[in-house]
Amino acid sequence: MKKAFYCLFLLTLLTAKGGYCLDKLDHIHIISYEGDVAIKRDDLDDWIEADLNMPLTENDQIWVASKSKLEIRTKNGSFVRLNEYTSLDILYLSNSGYQFYSEGGDVYINYKTGLSNFLQFDTPTITIMAYDNAKFRVEIFDDGETDVSVFEGEITIKNKKIKLTLRDNEKASFDEESILEKGKIYSLDSWEKWNISRDKTFSIETQSVKYLPEELHSYAYDFDLNGRWIIVKDYGYVWQPAVIIKDWAPYRLGYWVWMKGDYVWISLEPWGWVPYHYGRWVYTSRYGWVWVPPARGLVYWAPAYVGWVYTDNYIFWIPLAPGEIYYGYGNFGPHSVNITNINIKITNIVFKNINAPNGYTVIQRKNFLTAKQIFEKVNENPFTSRKVQVGRPEFDPKEVKKIIVGKRFTIRDDKKLPGLLLERNIERVKERRPLIVKESPEITKGEKILHETGTKIKDRDVQSGETKKEKIKPVKKWETQELKINAQKKMFKKREKFKDETGREDEKARKAFEKDKGLDKKIEHEFTKEKDK
Repeated sequence: MKKAFYCLFLLTLLTAKGGYCLDKLDHIHIISYEGDVAIKRDDLDDWIEADLNMPLTENDQIWVASKSKLEIRTKNGSFVRLNEYTSLDILYLSNSGYQFYSEGGDVYINYKTGLSNFLQFDTPTITIMAYDNAKFRVEIFDDGETDVSVFEGEITIKNKKIKLTLRDNEKASFDEESILEKGKIYSLDSWEKWNISRDKTFSIETQSVKYLPEELHSYAYDFDLNGRWIIVKDYGYVWQPAVIIKDWAPYRLGYWVWMKGDYVWISLEPWGWVPYHYGRWVYTSRYGWVWVPPARGLVYWAPAYVGWVYTDNYIFWIPLAPGEIYYGYGNFGPHSVNITNINIKITNIVFKNINAPNGYTVIQRKNFLTAKQIFEKVNENPFTSRKVQVGRPEFDPKEVKKIIVGKRFTIRDDKKLPGLLLERNIERVKERRPLIVKESPEITKGEKILHETGTKIKDRDVQSGETKKEKIKPVKKWETQELKINAQKKMFKKREKFKDETGREDEKARKAFEKDKGLDKKIEHEFTKEKDK
């Protein structure tokens, strides 16, 4: 007979707790990086190191140091990739659009409308607007020049005096008031080739879209590559990760950070974004741990769907199964309680995964505060003990904020942050580069109405026989589709600088990718053999 004990709740109304703003942590996260990447959050004094599956949110600043790269993904399926010596500020996030700003560097964007309506990208000299799917590159140079290359789709570029539309295979150079060059893209450098290769990887048709709710379709590739879908009684189709680590369990390979007033799980597993922030986990006797996706229309991001207990010396957490109550600071849908405005003291509780092998994780309080992965074993199951306190571990908020906020970025000469970046104030950047698009409430199917400051742009499906009209400043004589010889040489010289520096990293990445493909095929073959049995 399974050990269990019953729930008793004590609720006390309190004044609203300040500092909880978890609603925008689901928009963007890091999916890969190389080298040294630093993150500055608006609630921190220090820069921290980027890590896999780390959420990024409004007002975050990013710096990619020499010989480094960063790849981030939005929940609508867009990708933003930063080359070395590149800064990026996240100025605005919503379900309808994004705004980014770069002081300098090299950025590649694969924008997909999906759930959003627009993307605004600002530099010191221009503003770029994308209202539909587009792939483009932005290079911001020290002399104030900004080069824009469009590989697919259509974007609009503005500076102080000119508004220009670039389409497939076109590029142009801008300063604050004019167009310096305009022409076709004749060749690709190694950075562009790597980005296009990544785009192809994520555009492969996936099988997991059959089993995931529509809201999570943009993440289907992660599930195809790292596990399989099986049917389990009472839960339907569930996902089993392809892990070969002994004593593996969910919420173990990673660490906790303090973000926006709560503990957020940072998974170090490449597939660890969706399964640890959406849905639930359950242990089955036949398949072991499996992930149960949320139902369509009931998709809610959470810092981590776990239950907590703690003592004076230890902290314990356990994956929540479907139907179990999650206590969080906000609205997390059915089977959750918003504890932002109330204090809930839970004296007893039952968890379905309570007797699963490695069902709960134990760590000393002192190690929890330093985010060290030093897990412990205890003789008694803490979730059946009356000696523990139920709920999140309690610390002095100031102490937590200073300690488990991430790995501090060590500034050395070879990855020193630029002085302008250290001194820049994000609010001043927003004042200089305001969001120029406001959504209209009159958005209907097949028609999208967006308003710019002083201008109304209507973008809709073009009917047969119609043409889209553009008002663009007349092109100067030298702004022809064929660049002058000197202009071509200048453009090619800028692009050549990336070949030598990224060639070795690209070759290393390709070899690693081929190795991963071989491992994936081996795992898939083993799964097939097991299924045939």
